[in-house]
Amino acid sequence: MNRDMAAQEIKPYLLDIVKRDADYALYYDGAPLLTPAGHEVAHPDLRILEHINRELCVSGQYDESDISAYMLFAAQERFVRGDIVALTSAWDVALGPDPMARGKFDPAGAAVGNLDAFLDVLGEQQQQLGFFFGGITGTTKSFNEFLIHYTEGQVSIADITRDGLLHIMRRVYEQLKQPQQAVVSVLRHVHQAGVILPMLLALNRITPSEYANTLFSVHLPVTEDDGAGPEAVDPFALSGARVFLPDWKNPEASFLTLRDHAARAVEFLSCFEYAADVGATVQDLIRTGESFTVEFKSTLRWHIRAGRKDPAIEHAALKTLSAFLNSSGGILFLGVNDNGDALGLEIDQFENEDKFALHFWNLVKASMGQDVSPFIHATFEPYQDKRIFVVQCARSPRPVFLNQKGFDEEFYIRIGPGSAKLTIAEALKYIAARFAER
Repeated sequence: MNRDMAAQEIKPYLLDIVKRDADYALYYDGAPLLTPAGHEVAHPDLRILEHINRELCVSGQYDESDISAYMLFAAQERFVRGDIVALTSAWDVALGPDPMARGKFDPAGAAVGNLDAFLDVLGEQQQQLGFFFGGITGTTKSFNEFLIHYTEGQVSIADITRDGLLHIMRRVYEQLKQPQQAVVSVLRHVHQAGVILPMLLALNRITPSEYANTLFSVHLPVTEDDGAGPEAVDPFALSGARVFLPDWKNPEASFLTLRDHAARAVEFLSCFEYAADVGATVQDLIRTGESFTVEFKSTLRWHIRAGRKDPAIEHAALKTLSAFLNSSGGILFLGVNDNGDALGLEIDQFENEDKFALHFWNLVKASMGQDVSPFIHATFEPYQDKRIFVVQCARSPRPVFLNQKGFDEEFYIRIGPGSAKLTIAEALKYIAARFAER
């Protein structure tokens, strides 16, 4: 019996999670609960079923037209089962009217046609104009940072072409996990949000509040004569799913609803464990090789060929750290050669690990300033029967100049798998764009 319970009140005491040979299944009234497409609500991870069950118990009803864990799970099942045509088959059509792309490639298409009518709609809410438009600034900056990180420093919003954006976002979408693809498809339909904005949310690049703010920025009130409206083509359209757009006549309640939708999507994704993305081991990270966010150094201070300490070796490690701090963060492995093999820390000839760490931190503080310390986390880790030093850098909120004794003051950023020194003019331009206040 089909137990999809569309738009029906449910009795929580009839819900149950049943352990089966290869998975867990959610039952209602003694029979498997089904998605609208007729698939069982079942998964090998108990946590996911518990999340769906908890939502249904708390709400006491199921409404297929609203965003919920059940709705998102049903969308994911369509990907798993191959019941829909992938969005990539119509990617040009999908991204063409995307609000985030339209603002760059068709500025007129993103403008308000009648400012007087727009302010008329806001009425007494005009004082909140800045609040609702505040999200687009942060989201655009996050999008730019994502492009720089994803392309290893090669591309930013400022110089990307339409074809380049189509190609990059298609590749990003294809690499998403199925739950993330489901979230993108649902939010794209329900909020007429395009694909870029939901992708940024699914990739944890923006918060639910920023997502809701940005929806207000891209769905401006228009007059009937403007002819504007939601995009017509939607390969992911969900049967019965309602469209929710910002309500400019009741912005506070509308914002809370949109933020709640985004928060439900984020919570749904948090139930899935992405071993490849979270909690990767040292071995996994090193195996991927050097990249925009990963670099290996054989030693901290010892010149292996010359058989002596060398400030130039220290400088090589420090410039990598400053480049990570000035870009999107990254991890430096000390005691690992270019091939990813462990050399260990013995080569640096410190008395013990405490002396190694003390020397490292003294170098960092003397050459980059003590205030960068909160953005650097360093630990000793085992690797291939050796001990190595793993230095994790977050992106710094302020420009980091490298000023090591015996060397000129320099400014580095990451470009591809290496660190590049910028000229004064290049550094000023980069700092103005990268560290501008949101």
